[in-house]
Amino acid sequence: ETTETLFPEYFSGTVIIRTKDGRELKHYQKYNLGTDRNPFARDRVIDKFMSNATRAVSERRARSVLDAVMTLDEAPDMKALEAAGSMAP
Repeated sequence: ETTETLFPEYFSGTVIIRTKDGRELKHYQKYNLGTDRNPFARDRVIDKFMSNATRAVSERRARSVLDAVMTLDEAPDMKALEAAGSMAP
């Protein structure tokens, strides 16, 4: 049984479930999801962003912001991101 934590660098933790029939199920997560040691896959990042963003804005606007963010390394400036994130029509 390990309860080692790497906090504050990582949010390590253990979950223990005790079932009605007496079994004990344990899972230890040394590196939390989304860290350098346990990264999100690109498609999971996109899915998570779209799921959250479309709660507040249209799918079209969310996709526009996503596209601007995902191409920031190629952009000459921040204008595309500013336009995508603007609440102006």
